[in-house]
Amino acid sequence: MITQSWRQSMAQDTGIEQLRATGIRLPSRFREEECPTISPAVEHIALYVKDIDRMREFYMEAFRATAGKRFHSDRTGLVSESLTLKNGLRMKLMTLPHLLKADYASRTGWSHIAMGVRSEENVRSETERLRAMSGCRVLAEPHYTEDNCFESVISDPEGNRIVLTT
Repeated sequence: MITQSWRQSMAQDTGIEQLRATGIRLPSRFREEECPTISPAVEHIALYVKDIDRMREFYMEAFRATAGKRFHSDRTGLVSESLTLKNGLRMKLMTLPHLLKADYASRTGWSHIAMGVRSEENVRSETERLRAMSGCRVLAEPHYTEDNCFESVISDPEGNRIVLTT
């Protein structure tokens, strides 16, 4: 059973108040009646990358995503491409080729993306499959978290964290 003090702690630790302001849907452990202002679901995830071709290939192979049409802005130099995963989640990869490496460091990316793979066995098997991929590193072996989720943590070729969870 999740206690009220644990919920308060999680709200402070994870910035729930900031999430409420953005309209991001919270995990099911935060009941809707506790967060009445939240209703939208995540529409897509966007990630700035250095090498859009390498990252597109990684996400297509790792998560069987399909690629959409590439967009290029002559005005800003922005190049973006949308990927769609089998479950319908859309991910937008974006790059600004003219930026210096230092400029990428000033952009904050995500903490992680959590990919639900349905079972402990799938967490284990997907971790092993991804471990064998070039550029993919296992950061945390399959394990139970303090809140009783079973997960592993990997990184893509540019070091972005991906959680594989049940």
